[in-house]
Amino acid sequence: MKSLAARLAATYLLVVFLALAAVDFLVLGSIEAFTLRQREIATFTSTNIAVNQVEPFYRDRQPGIGETALIQIARAHAGQSGSRVLVIDGLGRVVADSQWSGGLVGRTLTHPEVARALAGQSASGQRYLEGAGRVLYTVAPVLENKVPVGAVFLSTSLEDIYAGLTDIARTMLIMSAIALLVAALVGLGVARTITGPVTRLTRAVERMGRGELEQRVRVHGRDEVATLSRTFNEMAERLHEEDVRRREFLADVAHELQTPVASIRAMAEPLAAGRGPGPNGGTREYDIKTYKELAHDMEAQSERLGRLVGDLLELARLESPKVSLTMEDIDLTGLAAGLVRELKPQAQAAGVDLGTGRLDPVRVTGDGLRLEQVLVNLVTNGLKYAGAGRRVVVEVRRRGSEAVLTVADNGPGIPSEHVGHIFERFYRVDRSRSRRGGGTGLGLAIVKRVVELHGGTVSVRSKEGEGTTFEVVLPAR
Repeated sequence: MKSLAARLAATYLLVVFLALAAVDFLVLGSIEAFTLRQREIATFTSTNIAVNQVEPFYRDRQPGIGETALIQIARAHAGQSGSRVLVIDGLGRVVADSQWSGGLVGRTLTHPEVARALAGQSASGQRYLEGAGRVLYTVAPVLENKVPVGAVFLSTSLEDIYAGLTDIARTMLIMSAIALLVAALVGLGVARTITGPVTRLTRAVERMGRGELEQRVRVHGRDEVATLSRTFNEMAERLHEEDVRRREFLADVAHELQTPVASIRAMAEPLAAGRGPGPNGGTREYDIKTYKELAHDMEAQSERLGRLVGDLLELARLESPKVSLTMEDIDLTGLAAGLVRELKPQAQAAGVDLGTGRLDPVRVTGDGLRLEQVLVNLVTNGLKYAGAGRRVVVEVRRRGSEAVLTVADNGPGIPSEHVGHIFERFYRVDRSRSRRGGGTGLGLAIVKRVVELHGGTVSVRSKEGEGTTFEVVLPAR
């Protein structure tokens, strides 16, 4: 397949070729028509002059109509005009011929132009004659008392005109060929200028397809290709950032999985043996208390693994195109108040004051379990990061046709550079703190996806040292 640049150049060249061909055809046709018309006018003028010269001989009505004198007039006029001159009587017979041989004298002419002239009308026509080429005929009637009594017939060669037209056509053809060559060079240059960014973009996409996500293309101008290049760069930047976060998250997941697995293995081996490290570098038999402690620690590590795997599976289900929700009438206010009561023990254990603020009676259409998941993730996130001695407040308000759920805390807040990324998958503001708290970096991504599936939006406002507010907006019933 030809390149895009070649196809564009070929198209441009075809357009120029058709335009030049049309111009050449019109110009050459116009020159031909004008030149032939001028020749016809000149020949008719000569014909009418000849008519004026022969009219007296028709009026005298002498026998033979003065053939000798007519022949002399015809020859003289032929010498002046460069044409062949015939004088015709009222029956269409040639009575005088300017050629010295007088070859047509006595013959009857049946040309349509002659018939029209003998009917009283001047006429003209073109013929192609063997040995003579193209000729122009002009015939004018000889009148007596406005009645045709004969005619004068002039034939003149058109070969000089067509020879000139051939020269003009040859010159125009050469000029057109030069113009086409220049157009081809210009078209190829323009095509390369247009397709250059597309070619670079294509190569960048190919490299990106091979996993080189750092690819970018230069952007010049403000046309559609420049817009496409900017869009590609933005997409590539997002993909690169997503890939970096994915790699970081996979490393975190590997570490998270490795830590509890290693811990479980370290506890399982002595548990199976019934013996473990003792004082002074020796070993000792495990008692029931030690068995219980090891079992409890193994259970905690298993729960940590379960949370990580559960969040991964949950996000995968939510992002699946086949995800389905069980939509029903939900009392959002009652759901929020009930969850606050359920999570109060967890808040007290963390030293956080969890409570409710404004609670308008608001109902929504949604999946109760999924909306509960949103509330749990937001509240537990607040409890985790607010810090001991802080407060987390849950509110539900009606704002026109919208239900607004807010979870606010007066904790340390989120640094401004992280606010725009807080809902992205695998993103964690404080990796070490999140790991210690058992976080996976998926909780807020799950919140965002669930809210979007309900036709709503979720946003965050935060200021360092003052706290953070998460706001969920859903269509109210």
